[in-house]
Amino acid sequence: MRDVFALQDEVARAVASTISGRVDAVGRDRAVRLSPTELRAYDLVLRAKALTSKYTRADNEQALACAERAVELDSTSARAHAHAAWCYFFNYMACWVADTKNALAKAYELAQRAVMLDETDSFAHCILGAVHWFRREYDEARSEIERAIDLNPNDPEARRYYGNLLVATGNPDAGIEQIDLGKRLNPFDTRWVPWIRGIACFTARRYDEAIATLRQARDPINEVRGWLAASYAHAGRPQEARATLEEFLRTAESDMAAFPGHRLKDWESYWHGAFEYRDEKDFDHLFDALRKAGLPE
Repeated sequence: MRDVFALQDEVARAVASTISGRVDAVGRDRAVRLSPTELRAYDLVLRAKALTSKYTRADNEQALACAERAVELDSTSARAHAHAAWCYFFNYMACWVADTKNALAKAYELAQRAVMLDETDSFAHCILGAVHWFRREYDEARSEIERAIDLNPNDPEARRYYGNLLVATGNPDAGIEQIDLGKRLNPFDTRWVPWIRGIACFTARRYDEAIATLRQARDPINEVRGWLAASYAHAGRPQEARATLEEFLRTAESDMAAFPGHRLKDWESYWHGAFEYRDEKDFDHLFDALRKAGLPE
């Protein structure tokens, strides 16, 4: 019993070293089997993933170009199709393109194709689930994301999307648990996690926690400023709410493909694209906060 913690450490090191070695071996074996064209496509997917993770309009454009080129080079690559779907999905969410409806349709088409190409790819199921969510197909979204978790319980992206879906369908506290689990699986993401966890805390009416979380986001996407303004408003901090909302609007005017305007009704479709709540009361909660922050009817 005195040595139980030492034993735990020894077991943990043994497991980690074994898994690491096997993952490296699988990666090497896969690389050896790839043709030069497939290897080029695989490299493009890795580049696309790195670019997408920066969450900027310019980087997402480059990521989409890489992913679509990967699809051209290897039409059987599920991961290439899934990543192209992810880029189109981001274009839809952030309004980085004028035709957001087409962006979501392309994301759906590519994500479906990715799952058809490889039913065992957790990322493909995760992206298809996310697209179903924004198509307001909540049962299908849950089925796909739960399938992604079944395939890879340690996938932080699948856990985060599952958390998002729980928040969107009326269970923000359970959503926060999943997001926190995803953070433990990958503690190095300082952009995505504060963003989505802040939304979850806002939805759960935990405004001070939402503010503290959103402010942790490194180089935040502009949407974060909108959630932060809403959180300040409901937390009873009107001056900070107004200042943050003004910064959100200034940035949006230069960042979005088509700037909606300066009235609340102009922004309703944007917020549906940012986070597709199932229940209208959650949108009412958000719009009331933006109204308090200074966005007129």
